[in-house]
Amino acid sequence: MYVRDRTPKRTDGDVDKRRPTFLLRWETRNSGGERRFIYETFHGPKSKAEARWIKRQAEILAEGPAYVAPSKEKLSDYLSSWLQHCAARVQAGELAPSTLRQYEDYARRYLSDLGHVKIAELTPATAQEWVDGLLARGLSPSTVSLARTTLRTALQRAVKQKRLPSNPLDLVDGPRRPQRRRAQALPVEQAEALLKEAYARTQYGPLLEFLWLSGLRPSEALGLRRDAVDLKEGCVCVRRSRVKVGGAMVESDRLKTEAAHRRVDLPKRGVECLRRHLEAAPPSDLVFTQRDGSGLSIDQVDDAFARLRDRLGLPPVRVYDLRHTAATMQMTAGVPLEVVSKRLGHSNVSTTADIYQHLTDEANRAAARKVDKLLSGEE
Repeated sequence: MYVRDRTPKRTDGDVDKRRPTFLLRWETRNSGGERRFIYETFHGPKSKAEARWIKRQAEILAEGPAYVAPSKEKLSDYLSSWLQHCAARVQAGELAPSTLRQYEDYARRYLSDLGHVKIAELTPATAQEWVDGLLARGLSPSTVSLARTTLRTALQRAVKQKRLPSNPLDLVDGPRRPQRRRAQALPVEQAEALLKEAYARTQYGPLLEFLWLSGLRPSEALGLRRDAVDLKEGCVCVRRSRVKVGGAMVESDRLKTEAAHRRVDLPKRGVECLRRHLEAAPPSDLVFTQRDGSGLSIDQVDDAFARLRDRLGLPPVRVYDLRHTAATMQMTAGVPLEVVSKRLGHSNVSTTADIYQHLTDEANRAAARKVDKLLSGEE
């Protein structure tokens, strides 16, 4: 046992017994058998210092070469270095700029609550209290879930670097996921009425009509560039997105999923919509812009859409629901689910079936009715 008295002496030369201090030392060996020493200064009585040494020694013996000494770094300092690492990954093309913006935003707004805690002392219980506290503040489950994921991702790098023996966030319960919002779609006549108002009262008519006919995500349409449009072939190639991160609109060539990189063929009306719009639009690399050619903000589009919807007395649909409307039209027209899924850029067909379960259920019932007719001789 290595427990050495390091209690500072008073000016008169006597030992200051009011603050006993001991230097603790442990010997460990790495996987190659090389010796290394771990030191710690302990303030308190010798009996507690010895108990501390015994406890750590048991941990070292139990873990063997895999033992990781606790880091003295505060979470705030660690997050700063982690974000610098993420910035380097963005420069190397390994991480989307929008992802870095989200990490920075969540670190500033939510993870900073734990900034004073040493990462080695961040226990699952402490992290769970933090998650529960975010929920108690009235934050949405999805926001709290993303905050938890951000912290878990950050600490996972510390585990890989042997600065933490394990990730405490692995043992923290995230908020219960809210039930998936059922896809809402507008009937054709309501969509037509909304578009008529949009063309008459706003600058967003072409964008909303394009979303209705293509099924692209709003972020994909806002990031669509002219060189991704082929009017002759009647299609667009989805390669980029334009999203809001931390209050700013950010463009990225990293989409939601690999399947999101896709070609989408348009109906004739969609091609004509783009043709008219591009002929009248201001010069810009982007297809949908402000009147001065700068990129659009999703907040502007959302606000204008909400005013149009309320003016017409339509259900509480969102801009995003034009995508659902497009998918519903395709499925109602008999387009196979697999094709609709690819056009939407879903990573698998099961995602599409889950979102549009009410439509697939109806298709199942319709199939059964057709078999009944066939067996009865009606077909």
